[in-house]
Amino acid sequence: MKKHLAIILSLVLLTGCAGNSVPAENNVLTQSETAEVSDNIYYLDAVDAVNIAEATHPAYVTKLRLAENYDDIKAEFLEKAKTIDNIDDFEYALQKYMVAYNDIHTALVPHEGGKMAEACSTFLDIDYTEHNGELVLCSGDGVPTQSVIESVGGVSIEELYKTIEEYFPLENDEARSFTRSVNCLSLFVCELSGCEIKDNAAEVVCSDKTFTAEFIKPEADTTPEEEPVTLSAEMRGDILYIDFNKFEADENFQKGLEDIKNAVDGGAKKVILDMRDNRGGLIMLSQNVAGALDIGLPVMGWRARRSSADFEAIKDNIEEQIADTSFGEYPSSLLSARPNPDLDIAVLCSRNTWSAGIIMCALMQDGKLGTIIGRSPREAVNMMGTRLDYDLPNTGTHVMFSGGYFYRPDENADPDMLIPDITVDEGTDILDYTIHEYFKESMIFVFR
Repeated sequence: MKKHLAIILSLVLLTGCAGNSVPAENNVLTQSETAEVSDNIYYLDAVDAVNIAEATHPAYVTKLRLAENYDDIKAEFLEKAKTIDNIDDFEYALQKYMVAYNDIHTALVPHEGGKMAEACSTFLDIDYTEHNGELVLCSGDGVPTQSVIESVGGVSIEELYKTIEEYFPLENDEARSFTRSVNCLSLFVCELSGCEIKDNAAEVVCSDKTFTAEFIKPEADTTPEEEPVTLSAEMRGDILYIDFNKFEADENFQKGLEDIKNAVDGGAKKVILDMRDNRGGLIMLSQNVAGALDIGLPVMGWRARRSSADFEAIKDNIEEQIADTSFGEYPSSLLSARPNPDLDIAVLCSRNTWSAGIIMCALMQDGKLGTIIGRSPREAVNMMGTRLDYDLPNTGTHVMFSGGYFYRPDENADPDMLIPDITVDEGTDILDYTIHEYFKESMIFVFR
C-alpha cells in the first residue's frame, strides 16, 4: 500500500493572453507611514508581508476564498505588530493574517525550535478524531467510540474549532474535518484557545468520563523513507495498474509512459490510475499520460496574476503593483475531451491527493473519461497555484504566496471539492474496493 503523504507542491505556470478583473481597493502602506515605529523590525516586516501579499495573490483582486473580514484581519495584524518584540509572537500573528487568504500554498515556515514549530508538533496524549462534527475518543485500533470530548482545559471543543478556523487554511469540508482530527488537541491550538494547562497537562471532559492527559511531542520517525517511483505501470491479471505518484519528467516517468502505451496497444481493457497520495508537480505532464492511454483531456483554466516575482522590483513600485488587476489567462475548455472507448478507467483519489493530482482527477471527471473512486482530497479543485517564495527582509521569515489559480472546465461541478463518482467508506481500502467491487475481479493481487 502507498504511504500517506502530506506534501504540498507548487504547480507549473500556464501562460496565455491578458485579461482584466474587478479593481481592488488600493490601501498600500508606504515606508513614510511606518516612520513612527521604523525601528521595530517586526512591524516593518508585517507591512512588507501585507504589501507583497496584496501585490501578488490573485485572491486580493478576485476575492476568491478571501476572508470576508479581510480588512479587519489585516488591521488587527498591523496594529498588533507595532508592539511585537520577538519572533515567536510575530510568527503567530503572521500565521493568522496569512490564513485570511485560505490557501494552502500561502504560508509561512516557522523557525526551527521556535515556539510555533514546537507547539504545532506537541499534542495531548490521547487517541481521537473528528466524527460527524464531534471530537470523539478512538479505540485502540483507531475506531471512533461513543465517547464525545466536550472540553479541554475548561474550554469547549466549539472554541477550539474556532481557533482552527482562524489559524489554518481550510479549503473544503474534508480539510476542515482532517485538520480538526489532527490539530485540534495540539498545544498550538489549546494555548491559543485559552485552555488551562498545568504541569504540561490538561483536564479532558467527555460525555462519559473525565480524565487528565499530558502533552507529548511524538518522536520523529528517523527511518529513511523510500522515495516512491514517479510513474509505473504493469499488467496484473486483466488489469493495467498505473501507480502515479508525482508529476515529474524523470526516467521512471518516461518508462512508465512506455509501459502504459505497450499495455494499451496490447489490448488492455481495464485500467486503474492510482492517484492516491500523488504529490502534484508539473500539470502539463498529464497530457503525456493521457496520450499513452489514447485519451484527450479537457483543458483546466488558469489565471495568472504573477507567474514569477522580482520582489525588489515589485517593492520599488508597490502602489502600482497592488492596484494592477490584470491577469494572464488560459481559458478552460471541454472541447478537447476524448475518451478511449476500449478502456474502462478507474481513477483512485484520497485525502492525500494534491495539486496537479487533483487537477488530473477533475479533468478525467469533467471530460467523462473515467470513474473517480475513493475519498475527497483536502485541497479545492479550483485551487491557487504557482508558489512564490520570499524572505522577509528584517526577520528572515520565509513566506510563500500564490500567484494565480486554476479552475475546472465544468462550470457546474463543485469548485471546492473533488467529489468521487463512487465514495469509498473510511476503513475500506480504495484499491481493494476497485478490484473486487468495481471490476468484479476475484483474484488477490499484491500491489505496492
